[in-house]
Amino acid sequence: MSQAFDLSRFLDTFVAEARERLDRFEQGIIALEASPSDEHVIRELLREAHTIKGSARMVGLERVDVLAHRTESVLGAVRDQLRAVDGQVIDCLLAATDGLRTLVDEAAGDKPAGSCDLDQLVAQLAHLLEASPAREEAPRAGRARPAAKQPAAKRKEPEPARRQGEPMVRVNLRKLEQLSNLTLDLSTHREQEKDLVSHLSQYLVELRRAERTLHYLSGRMANLCQALHQVSPACFEEAGEVRRAVELVLAELRSVTERAGASLQGRANLRRRDLMLAEELRNLVAELHLVPISTIFDAFPRAVRDIGAECGKDVQLRIEGGDTQLDKKIVEELGEPLLHLVRNAIGHGIEATQERLQAGKPPRGTICLEAQPVGDRIQVRVSDDGAGLDLAALRTKAVERGLVSADEALLLPEQQVRNLIFSPGLSTARMITDVAGRGVGMDIVESTVRRLNGTISMESEPGRGTTFIMDLPLTVVVMNVLLVQVSDGVFAVPTSFVRHVAGIRAEQLELTQGGRVLRLEETPVTVVELGDLIGLPSVGWNGRSRPVLVAGTRGEAVGFAVDEVLDEDRVVVKSLASCPVRLRLVMAATIGPAGRVVPILDVAGLVEASRTPVVPPAGKPAAPSRVRRVLVVDDSAVTGDLERNILEGAGYQVQVANDGMEALLMLSREPFDLVVSDVEMPRLDGFALLERLRADPQTKAVPVVMVTSRHRAEDKQRGLDLGADAYLLKATFDQSHLLDTVQRLIG
Repeated sequence: MSQAFDLSRFLDTFVAEARERLDRFEQGIIALEASPSDEHVIRELLREAHTIKGSARMVGLERVDVLAHRTESVLGAVRDQLRAVDGQVIDCLLAATDGLRTLVDEAAGDKPAGSCDLDQLVAQLAHLLEASPAREEAPRAGRARPAAKQPAAKRKEPEPARRQGEPMVRVNLRKLEQLSNLTLDLSTHREQEKDLVSHLSQYLVELRRAERTLHYLSGRMANLCQALHQVSPACFEEAGEVRRAVELVLAELRSVTERAGASLQGRANLRRRDLMLAEELRNLVAELHLVPISTIFDAFPRAVRDIGAECGKDVQLRIEGGDTQLDKKIVEELGEPLLHLVRNAIGHGIEATQERLQAGKPPRGTICLEAQPVGDRIQVRVSDDGAGLDLAALRTKAVERGLVSADEALLLPEQQVRNLIFSPGLSTARMITDVAGRGVGMDIVESTVRRLNGTISMESEPGRGTTFIMDLPLTVVVMNVLLVQVSDGVFAVPTSFVRHVAGIRAEQLELTQGGRVLRLEETPVTVVELGDLIGLPSVGWNGRSRPVLVAGTRGEAVGFAVDEVLDEDRVVVKSLASCPVRLRLVMAATIGPAGRVVPILDVAGLVEASRTPVVPPAGKPAAPSRVRRVLVVDDSAVTGDLERNILEGAGYQVQVANDGMEALLMLSREPFDLVVSDVEMPRLDGFALLERLRADPQTKAVPVVMVTSRHRAEDKQRGLDLGADAYLLKATFDQSHLLDTVQRLIG
């Protein structure tokens, strides 16, 4: 009797494999855009599409089959030179890739059915086959091409992709985590056993000392017995019995000592072997968590291509050190910071083509992602060959944001000015867009790197470019630390942040208005009590020498005075969620030899907490807060009502004008703090309105936010030239983005 064959049990395997193949497929499309005539790339793309199509048929996913088949047909036409590789082909293939991902997610249950507009994608691919311009007649794929009629493929955020070339097996992540935890606990127990063996060894030393003492006393008693033999035979007999008892005890003690020594030696040998096996197991398990950083780097060619096109800039990406391996948790956390840095490099750093030519640079800008081992850590660099950091603009923005006073800004050293880029809400962009200018991102980058026990620094040279350097550990599981004591508590300080440790007397410190200062190689270093920062009392100086740890990040260092430096150790890092730690400025914790929780301190947070708060300069008292007034200008009643509701919900007072002419009339009657305007409107469009506002002294300084469907780079540039403060796209409209922008401009 025949029995129906259940295909559903193969679905998970199909989904996992299809996602991996689509990652490689997307990378191949980017490679094809760079080398349109590369037959090897075309063959690989055809093979991936064909395999996805065949697998989808096997598990009954008809929609995936249809889209993969159409995609394969376009690639077949490219292979047979019936269709040239131009911008339209690349955009359609990327859109098809995103569509296939959505269909695979639907099959996995991660997205609702119907999330993908299959008919539109199939029609676009069919149109390519119908048009079929000759290969030799088409321009080379690149940035300078006519805009495609279909919408550009949605940018895919970087996410891990599987590395090729190695045999792989899928392991349940929860089980791998359990194995890791057991292995780390085993290592901890072995360390505790090491202490136990050390104590037993000490007991054996004491036993041997007691044995020598008894042997000495036995000899003295023998001499005493000889003397008593002449004086009192009775006492001699009694002393002889005592001596024989002592010799029996001594013999038994020798036997116990010899057996204990042999047993302890054997246990010590076994312990050394156990420690070697435990260390080997720990290293092997740690390697299971390591993945090549290419799993995140490989997603960036697509991201750079799309962001560059969005900004109207010709940008190429260079990747180096993709084989460098890091803890999987670190690699997963790096996606967002790297994307922020790449966005900033394109939006802020890389100049427009004409500017680059005038500066004597190649027309195409270059961004480099690089990873390289440095000792037991990894450096990840994001660099560009753009205009470099504008220090004057940073100083100005810092003053505008109230981070420093105007006088303080002039006195800040260059390194501290560069570090201002990591301040929340600070941006030097001339206009806010979807790519850059909101002042969020760099502080997120730094907080993420700090959470990973890393540091971030920056190098920049005017006209030559900017490089961000992230210094990261190989793994977040183990860490080298200095164990220090403050009051009755023991704390761990990551050694990667420590630059110098020394015993310092109070007279070696200079007293200044800012507190105690230590001269370290002619560099002044502020010294603070670590206990004061974490809320614990300290013993103070009292004329004695005390350990000072000089530690810091991003070129800033502070000396932290502690009561005692106990040891340097390699510890297993525990998440704060599983440890009862309630102290300030603690990034993680570990379990000490005695089983007690040892907090691991956040050095970057300690450096920040040690700074003297900046007192704003005296001036006029702040005016009472008032409700900010916003004018929304849009000929669409739906859009106008939506933006009004969003802004009113955030506490702004909002009025709506139907077009530019009505907006001018309302602005002439009453003041507004900000204008949110569409571009395409009857009577007077948004650009003309902006031009009129900037020409009128009464409205010249009013911030203007353009919210429009015009996504072309030349439209954004026109808005910038006319004086727009922000340029947001309706296609990627997000209410938090709008509120973020308005808050930055008027509070």
